Amino acid sequence: MNLIMDFIRHTTITDNFLKSWEIYEKNFPFYEKRTLEEQKRVLNDNSYFANSINEKNNLIGLLYYWEFKDYIFIEHLAIDSFYQGKSLGSEVIKNLLKKHKSIFLEIEPVVDITTKRRLKFYEKLGFIENDFEHFQVPFRKAQKKIPLTLLSYKNKMTEDKYKEIYKIMNKKLTV
Repeated sequence: MNLIMDFIRHTTITDNFLKSWEIYEKNFPFYEKRTLEEQKRVLNDNSYFANSINEKNNLIGLLYYWEFKDYIFIEHLAIDSFYQGKSLGSEVIKNLLKKHKSIFLEIEPVVDITTKRRLKFYEKLGFIENDFEHFQVPFRKAQKKIPLTLLSYKNKMTEDKYKEIYKIMNKKLTV
């Protein structure tokens, strides 16, 4: 499937952004997402891309990521439930891979069928698990660190690269 998707980057809160925010709210647990107020603050960061994804003028999902010097960190990817099961999430990732080869992301550790499916989804696209312990950078200062699995595209990350990336993430992601 080769769809023509439009990625609309949001740097302020607009009606279109708020529609994609509904998808965000439905698809992620509280501890894995920002509040709308927190989101407003990071929208101004030049390295942050909060994108609504449209196909033929229909909002189908969102892709929020950070673009750093050598890599892309996918913070959130969600497809609206109406469009799920049509390989659109795969198409979004493939579209991003055309522009960026050094991509990494976090997923919940595999503990059930849903988390196992999520891992298989990313593995089919070429992502692999890194062997070191990883915790999500808390979005809020008082939030506890959450253990997650770090995946990177095609190649495992070196521990030195990971430490460098994690330091930058701690600076940028916390509101």
